[in-house]
Amino acid sequence: MGTFQGIIGLVLIVIIAWLASEDRRQIVWRSVLAGLGLQLLLAGLLLGLPASQRLFLILNRAVLALDEATRAGTSVVFGYLGGAALPFAETFPGAAFVLAFKSLPVVLVVSALSALLFYWRVLPWVVKIVSLML
Repeated sequence: MGTFQGIIGLVLIVIIAWLASEDRRQIVWRSVLAGLGLQLLLAGLLLGLPASQRLFLILNRAVLALDEATRAGTSVVFGYLGGAALPFAETFPGAAFVLAFKSLPVVLVVSALSALLFYWRVLPWVVKIVSLML
């Protein structure tokens, strides 16, 4: 069902783009179909090969470590609002979640890290390498 739903989503995106187009006769359908085929091929390669699966698992562990470090820091600074143990019983599941103290610090850390990597000229290099591969 998931693959079928994804294909329906791709078809709907193409239909919506076609409907929003100003000059529908200028659309080169061969390019559209080649782009969709390349996208499906890359998805199959990236998600199907064991080496790429291992790479994604390593990246996932790095992101989870960054999330845990951020949560540890916010719990020290903000206490139970930032993720530390609650000093009271939670009566409704998820009621203790405060967006400003639990999710937004991760956004701030990732944006600061990306700004630092851009300043050190690491991020443009990574983008250039990935664009050459694609």
